[in-house]
Amino acid sequence: MLQHLYQQVADDLRAKINDGTYPAGTKLPAKPELSKHYDVALGTLDKAIEVLRKAGLVETRQGSGMYVRQPPPEERTDYETVRDQVATLQQDVAALSRKVAELDGRVDEVWKAETRRALKDEELSLVPLAGRVGISKARADQIIRAERQKETDNA
Repeated sequence: MLQHLYQQVADDLRAKINDGTYPAGTKLPAKPELSKHYDVALGTLDKAIEVLRKAGLVETRQGSGMYVRQPPPEERTDYETVRDQVATLQQDVAALSRKVAELDGRVDEVWKAETRRALKDEELSLVPLAGRVGISKARADQIIRAERQKETDNA
């Protein structure tokens, strides 16, 4: 479908505003000049300017002319808000992952120390202790064997 002539003029002026040909605060050429440039009647030009005014792109100052308006601050879209929240959550998860890895290492060290102490005291109830500090039975058995091997090697 063919666009109305006033819409074509409005679209061309909008493009010139957006590409910086007419930056914010710039006075647009006078109506007679624009009318001649676009080869349209003043009524057609008035309709085009009204389209731009409703879009918030231009303002008319009585006795002074038409000026390009400062664009309003962009509102954040829901997508941008969610994107930023996801990025923040990803950073939080990464920080928590590092903290968990650090704590896992500490638990392992505590378990190894307890295993050495228990072996010296000849305690046999290490596996239940492992469960209380969050170490699996398999990992506890592995550490016990390693510590017993160290004791044997040092003896």
